Amino acid sequence: MNFYKASQEIDKPFITWDLWAKSEEQLIAMEENENPLILPENEVPQNQFGVCPMKIDEGVLVLRDEVEMQGYEIEYNQRKTLITAAKRANIIKAAEFVYGAHSYPMHNAAQMRYNAVAASPKGIDMMTVNGDIVNISSGNLPGFLDAYYNKIIEVTNYTIE
Repeated sequence: MNFYKASQEIDKPFITWDLWAKSEEQLIAMEENENPLILPENEVPQNQFGVCPMKIDEGVLVLRDEVEMQGYEIEYNQRKTLITAAKRANIIKAAEFVYGAHSYPMHNAAQMRYNAVAASPKGIDMMTVNGDIVNISSGNLPGFLDAYYNKIIEVTNYTIE
């Protein structure tokens, strides 16, 4: 059985586990069998909310208290929410939507143009994904914008893991 030694990063709540011995005999030969920072592989805890549920306190491994772990959980969930939002924004930027016989881009500049057009609805030229210029008449603009908004809803409705 492998044995791992805990070490804490300075000024950070992270514990790293370094392989210290490949057997109990090796651990005893190194005179480390009583070291409170060394655990057998099957007792090394998995990280929760991005941190080890144990910490080093005065040279000994101790469990983090519930309040401390709740703080890490909140921070982890906030970070996860931001990452998910960023992934969705990137998916939107890479997406296309179809109106009529043409596909239209959804990158940032295109989104700004569509929003400007929605605020002042009149016929306007739009560039397709292929670089073609297509005139969207004022009468067709609501359908064009519906296709755009529906694609945003479609892209943002599925879960990103």
